[in-house]
Amino acid sequence: MLKGNIPLDSDFDSANKKETAMSGRNITWDDKIACLKREIAMRERVYAKRVDTGMMRQDKADREISIMEAILEDIQNLAGRKE
Repeated sequence: MLKGNIPLDSDFDSANKKETAMSGRNITWDDKIACLKREIAMRERVYAKRVDTGMMRQDKADREISIMEAILEDIQNLAGRKE
């Protein structure tokens, strides 16, 4: 159910359970959060090398990492796990 344009937490829980059940995988919120953290760490390492070699601008690297951190924060909020 929506409250305005914002789905309620129970809708996200329902959608998450339905999504993982439909795919036959048991992927929890914690699994998703851990994966995002690993992805951010990998991007920090890879982008630093790309910036050092001139293959990527620092502002682009910072923006991409900021986007991933925002996604992580959104997922943590949806899962009720603020860190």
